[in-house]
Amino acid sequence: MHQHHSSNSARVGPGGPLTSSSSTALFAASTSVSPPPATSGDLYDADCTPAGGPGPGPAGTRLSFSRPVSMSVISPEAIAAKLDMATLARDFHRQQEHAAHRARRRRRAAYLAAALVLAAGAGLLVGFFIFWRKPGPSAAGAQVASSPPPASTPGAGSADGLPPRQLRDKPGAIVLPAPAGSSAVSPVAASAWIAVLPSATFAVTAPDAASTAAVRALADGYRGVLFPYPKCTADDPTKALGVPGPAAAAIAIALNATSVGSETYSVTVRAPNTVAVTGTSLAALAHALEVLAASMAAAGDRPGACGYRLPPITLARDAPAIPLRGAWVDAQTTRLPAKPSLADLVDVAAAAKLNAVVVRLPADAGFDRANTTLPSAVIADAAAMATARAVRLLPEIDLGTSLLWHESHPDWIACRDICLPTAASMSPSVCGFLNLAGSEPARNAQAAWWRTLRASLGGDVNGVLIGNLFHPDHLRCMRAANPNGADAVLAAHLATVFAGTTLYYPAAHTPPRGGIAGVNLVPVVGAAPGAPGPNAALAPPAAANGAAPLWYAMISPGSADSLAPATMPQRTGQPAPAGVVATVPSAAWASPEALARWMFPVAFKAWTGWTAGSAAELQAQTDAFLAWAVRGRGRVAWPAS
Repeated sequence: MHQHHSSNSARVGPGGPLTSSSSTALFAASTSVSPPPATSGDLYDADCTPAGGPGPGPAGTRLSFSRPVSMSVISPEAIAAKLDMATLARDFHRQQEHAAHRARRRRRAAYLAAALVLAAGAGLLVGFFIFWRKPGPSAAGAQVASSPPPASTPGAGSADGLPPRQLRDKPGAIVLPAPAGSSAVSPVAASAWIAVLPSATFAVTAPDAASTAAVRALADGYRGVLFPYPKCTADDPTKALGVPGPAAAAIAIALNATSVGSETYSVTVRAPNTVAVTGTSLAALAHALEVLAASMAAAGDRPGACGYRLPPITLARDAPAIPLRGAWVDAQTTRLPAKPSLADLVDVAAAAKLNAVVVRLPADAGFDRANTTLPSAVIADAAAMATARAVRLLPEIDLGTSLLWHESHPDWIACRDICLPTAASMSPSVCGFLNLAGSEPARNAQAAWWRTLRASLGGDVNGVLIGNLFHPDHLRCMRAANPNGADAVLAAHLATVFAGTTLYYPAAHTPPRGGIAGVNLVPVVGAAPGAPGPNAALAPPAAANGAAPLWYAMISPGSADSLAPATMPQRTGQPAPAGVVATVPSAAWASPEALARWMFPVAFKAWTGWTAGSAAELQAQTDAFLAWAVRGRGRVAWPAS
């Protein structure tokens, strides 16, 4: 061992060259362990173990010495081995730390991957129930009228590609106004609804060919109302709706004209695929189709797969209490807004089951003058909508004044000394009358003008409010112009011009003696402008001559009177009213919501006879009308109000 040490005395260790003359390392004793006595040979053998064997201390105990030890007695191999072992230990420790760090990173990555998988699974579940769930009617017991859905642009769809909420989340059968003693909204469980194909045909039954054509035209006009969502076109109910069994591929529409002018209708929807409506007139069939439109829900279990559903409906017989129910619009002194338009008003009136819109026309209506407050295009649009919805568009025009011909044909004007107050735009009044009793050219001119105006109103005009035509001063003037037969000439002229038409006239006026053959005369009883409501002074006067009067009322939107249970007073022995027409106030044109909220109370009271229902019921039905019959049928593309 000693000779081996000498031969390697110049070996280089990790700390530099090691020689027998290296500096002496002194170690202070720090432990009770002492080395064994020195013997011949090296103090440590090659593996750095004390020559006498391991000390008594625990393994790895660092040894120290109580006296100086010369480095010359320690072999360089032993010192190098000791230093190499320390280096290896440090490397090993470093590798262990790196391995532990990598293990920690792998564990973190695994935990993160697991978290991502769990999050993705949760997202898929949420997406399934939100985006790919089957939209459709809400469960039974849903509260509808108190919480109408927000507005949306009909037909646009929602961000997820499904039909707008107002078209899909309908609760059940919706009948507005509701028949007395029944609910306007009847919630139905989703499983009870039946599928209806958007390509469903209309199976029309009517007494004759002309009636069949009229009913088919009405049904075709309602197709876009029944199936309003343009992206909802799937014809396979098992794929689009997940509904087993057959779907309704036809809607039966039957006209049963048992009584002229009646508006009695019925609706039947039952599983598996029966959808049928009947009515005693076109207006009655329109009411039945409105029930289907309000109740029809667009539904689909995923974007792009959509169909329609109807809840079970059994409505054996429903009919209005008052025959004529309408809204009155003043287009003589006021230019109507572009939106909502007059056609929009007609459309909403049909949804509320009103059957008439009375328009006070400007005196130059029918002449298409640039300065008119009601351009012919506006009239034409409203007339087309009225025809499509079986709503009567009734003009109010002062047929007795001479304004239209006052300058062009002064020889047709009589009684220039008599001036009657008229619209404020014609201030202060119009003096003189068209000489219908004494001038045949004047009569011919009026007949031609009326034919032109009637055509611009759609041609199917069966009622006119005639203003001052029967005013006592007008008749006195006519009798002065033709002392020997003014009443007979005037009656014959009006019978020719207005054959088959109802003339509504102020009850304080008196028609020509002997009446007018073929013309129905109905007096109008009106409330003074600004009257508080329909309870104010609307009893038919004695001058009504026993005819059923048309009550004319002013009802303001949102007023206490408009939603309060009310009765219209009648004189003892007088017949029920022929109709109720309420003036559309300017505030109702502010938005579609204002228009709908004003219109429905009028329709509700007119349908029920102005006596049924509590304020709470009327409020609930008004909310349901706005939510499901106007916004929820998707046919009036108005922005949210």
